[in-house]
Amino acid sequence: MGGVPSVLKSDFTGSFRGEIILTKTNHKKYFADKANPRNAASGVSKRLDGVGVEHLDILLYQVIGDIDFKTEEDQFNFLKLQGCKSPNWSVVRPPSNGTPADAVVAAWEGYQAFDSKLRNALDYDIDGLVIRLNDIAKQIELGEKDLRPKGAIAFKFDNASAESTIRDIIWQVGNSGRLTPVAVVDPVMLVGAEVKRANVYNLAYINELGIGIGAKVLVVRANDVIPRIEELIKGTGIIATGPKYCPECNGPTVMDGENLTCTNTDGCPAQIKGRIKNWVAELNILELGVTLIDKLVEAKLVNDVSDLYKLTLKDLEGIDRMGEKSAKSVYESLWKMNPITLDLFVGALSITMIGSSTIRLLMEAGYDNLDKLMDMTRSEAEAIKGIGSTKADFLVSGLEKYTPVIQRLLANGVKIKAKVIGSLTGAKIAITGSTTNKRAFLEQFITDNGGENKSSVGKSCTHLVIADVNSTSSKAVAARKLGIKLIDEESLLNLAKG
Repeated sequence: MGGVPSVLKSDFTGSFRGEIILTKTNHKKYFADKANPRNAASGVSKRLDGVGVEHLDILLYQVIGDIDFKTEEDQFNFLKLQGCKSPNWSVVRPPSNGTPADAVVAAWEGYQAFDSKLRNALDYDIDGLVIRLNDIAKQIELGEKDLRPKGAIAFKFDNASAESTIRDIIWQVGNSGRLTPVAVVDPVMLVGAEVKRANVYNLAYINELGIGIGAKVLVVRANDVIPRIEELIKGTGIIATGPKYCPECNGPTVMDGENLTCTNTDGCPAQIKGRIKNWVAELNILELGVTLIDKLVEAKLVNDVSDLYKLTLKDLEGIDRMGEKSAKSVYESLWKMNPITLDLFVGALSITMIGSSTIRLLMEAGYDNLDKLMDMTRSEAEAIKGIGSTKADFLVSGLEKYTPVIQRLLANGVKIKAKVIGSLTGAKIAITGSTTNKRAFLEQFITDNGGENKSSVGKSCTHLVIADVNSTSSKAVAARKLGIKLIDEESLLNLAKG
């Protein structure tokens, strides 16, 4: 792909982060049969044979490895020095009589003008502007909220839109039983793609807009990606209603808050397949693909996730187009992920709003084994920072609902990996820069001694492993301000010895 030099001009170990793009010129020249550059770039970049990737480019914007930068400006200049391509960028400095916020607003206003005048003149598609603090140490120090960095913000251009007419509304069933409506509309072209279907979220949204079949509506592509119905232009006087029975299993439906839900939890094929696919995805069992899961459910071999662990090689070999070698690969990949850590085990059960990250919060608060989680009350869960009343309700009711499945999983041989209690228990350790031992070895060493690996410096870290504890790098500076202890590699190994 273009944009990445084959030889670097500086000694460097690490990685560059960026985005794969297809220019409008190359789209027209080499992939005219594809709807738009974004879809073409996505498809071509995933080709295992590499055909066509030479027509793609990568715009690089971040350096991760054994080099440290004090500012974003330094980072972009380093990439330029290596011969890398990067997105358009500039440093916005506060006016003498204004604040940094004034500068950001002025820059955005300028880019909005750019959107209306010059955006289409670029040879690649963009959908907005990212603003970051130039001082990387301050970025790190600010940390994150809801997995989003506080030191950066994205401004998006107005969504591309077009008028259309709703011809039908179909209902799709998710793994929680929730029925999601999708509007079928007269085809419209938006950002180079033909849109025939658009999201309408839920029954409450349909009622809010007052839409139904035959209504004239405004269709947009949110962030130039997801089609949705934005507003009603002219209604028919009839608002669509949801089905009384599930389109997948014919089970009764009920309103659950803003959403229509299928009540046939244990018998609805869409819900059964959805929960199994979610379990497999969370555990990253790549050999168990979507098609195979569908076949296992349809063959009545699997009815919930616990049934996966009752499958024999003979069962798998009996599936259409599944030979002995493939069956063995699937079987081994399933059991390779056993024991399973508590956060993955519970987070993969398809409890509404409860994923692995939520379980990790509970584990940090002391609910670090299955029995403690199962005995937790709503008030105890709600009291933990980051949970809240809604998640607490879903967690407690979800664990109660999935108790039979949990019991069957354990009975069928699934084990929950016990929490390691060791000399690093309670320590949350991030590693930066070059290391003598391989990073994978150090991370495993931390885990084996009861510690927790952190991917980046943040308020929850207790230690930062760094080659020079007196470093003035951005991460070191941020770590000191956050009260994080800086240690070298040898000290980490000694720390584990007690």
